[in-house]
Amino acid sequence: MWLDDVIQYVRVRKVKKYVPKGGVLLDIGCGKGAYFLNMIKHKI
Repeated sequence: MWLDDVIQYVRVRKVKKYVPKGGVLLDIGCGKGAYFLNMIKHKI
């Protein structure tokens, strides 16, 4: 569904600036496919 894609995109843009390079992250309720974790895996 297109709305899910928009929400995921906005979520990544808003949150990734707060994740420090080499940081540890717990994404509770990441949904199917772990989209957010896959988009910032270079930082964690």
